[in-house]
Amino acid sequence: MIDSFAENEQNSAIAKNLALAIRRNNLDQFIEIINTLFADIPAEIFLAKKEAYYHSIVFLAIKLSGYHVGAEIRKSKGRLDAVMIYENRVYVFEFKLDSSVAEAIQQIHQKGYHRSFENQAKEIYLVGINFSSQTKEVEDWKVEKIA
Repeated sequence: MIDSFAENEQNSAIAKNLALAIRRNNLDQFIEIINTLFADIPAEIFLAKKEAYYHSIVFLAIKLSGYHVGAEIRKSKGRLDAVMIYENRVYVFEFKLDSSVAEAIQQIHQKGYHRSFENQAKEIYLVGINFSSQTKEVEDWKVEKIA
C-alpha cells in the first residue's frame, strides 16, 4: 500500500510539499496540506465522529513524508497525542474533535507533556489542532513556541 502511495505522482508531490513545510517550519502550509488530504477521502470511508481517525491521518502523512513521529506517548500525567522531532525543533501535538485549540494547548500545559523535551537545546512548539466533524477538516489550530 505504501509503495503504491509513493509511486503515485500526486501523492508523491503531497508528501514532498509536507516535508518542505516541516523543514521550513511553515505550519500554515502544513495545515493546508493536511486539509487537502482530508478533502480527498471519500465520504463513505470518512469516520467523521472519531478523533482517532483524524489523528491517524496526520500521523501517517508525517510518517510518509519521511519524518519520525510518535503517537500516544505515555508520560507521567497522561498520553500526548503526537510528537515530531526535526533537527533542533520538537512539535508536541494535541488533537481535539469539535472542541477548541485553547483546550488543546491548555491540556499540554496542564499535563506538562512538553517538559521531558526541555533542556535539550531544541525549540519546543506546542501545537493544538481542532478538527470539525461537520466540515471534515482542521477547523482551527494554534502554535505556541515555548523554548
